Amino acid sequence: MSAQKGCSVRMLRPRSLVTEALLLAATSLAVALIVISIRGNGGLQLSRDHFPADSLGGPEAEVEIGRGKVTENGSKPEHGYQSLTVDDAQVYQPYAEARDGIVFLDARSKKLYEAGHIPGARLCHHYRQDEYLPALLDELRAADLVIIYCAGGDCEDSIQLATDLVFIHGLSHEVIAIYEGGYEEWVNHDLAVATAGERG
Repeated sequence: MSAQKGCSVRMLRPRSLVTEALLLAATSLAVALIVISIRGNGGLQLSRDHFPADSLGGPEAEVEIGRGKVTENGSKPEHGYQSLTVDDAQVYQPYAEARDGIVFLDARSKKLYEAGHIPGARLCHHYRQDEYLPALLDELRAADLVIIYCAGGDCEDSIQLATDLVFIHGLSHEVIAIYEGGYEEWVNHDLAVATAGERG
């Protein structure tokens, strides 16, 4: 009716989707910058280096590996399991060899295991657990202590196997121990080793 009285009604053209998205982004950015400036030091400081080089690397920087951490300078991985020294491993080894409540697990490959392993250790290559664990699980669940080792040094296979045993296969965290020095330390101390043809 008002159009008939000489007033014209202007038809609004819908804005394009891209234009609306740009307007929304610009508005959001403006609001964010206002909030940041009001909050002062508690907000984002554009002139501050939020990722300093020291936090990304350096000789003592830590890199997460599985549940453990290893430092880039080659020190041993850290983890939440019991840690055994070579002296501890020597004390427990005869019990493992006698199958008397202690189980040593070698988390290295079959090839390395057959070339030499701690006497009495059972092979459970971390990356091929499905081949070894079915035959071992009952013994592991009944064990008083399960000692896992790999090459030693910064090798984390023993930690990853321990984590899988606890979180996938239900072993108690308290019965797991990591022999951190691993096979290399054992050999470096001139301790006895077994090969593929011997009981292990």
